[in-house]
Amino acid sequence: MQFCPHDGTLLQVHVEDRSTPVARLAFFCPLCPYVHRPRRKRTVAVPTTQKTVEDIIGADDEGQDKTSERCPACGHGEAYFKQLQIRSADEPMSVFYRCTAKECGHRWTDK
Repeated sequence: MQFCPHDGTLLQVHVEDRSTPVARLAFFCPLCPYVHRPRRKRTVAVPTTQKTVEDIIGADDEGQDKTSERCPACGHGEAYFKQLQIRSADEPMSVFYRCTAKECGHRWTDK
């Protein structure tokens, strides 16, 4: 983003010559006659960070709530669960499950 040095307005982009393979750009102020034509291409590296995702139902089994829900993957009759209100208040809570069988650990949600 570039701003007009005279009045601080956000500059608009104008493509001057569309007929050439590399179009020339000009930045102009919509409020005053200021025009800026860049002479060379500019690139700016923007550092990004990956968002950390928190597990809804943790991997540790201590203190987890259990219910008698059948696992769709292995058929085991017990699962850990957690209820969260992830939609608007007039919608029902979402229920997330994880199979209690150590060899399975399948995760699913109630829809």
